[in-house]
Amino acid sequence: MPNFKAPGANFTVRHQPPRSLFQGDIP
Repeated sequence: MPNFKAPGANFTVRHQPPRSLFQGDIP
């Protein structure tokens, strides 16, 4: 996992959808 020292990193991780959504979307 990337360090959350950068404000951009935390923002990106927070806006990333959960893995369950990806698994359900991709057959």
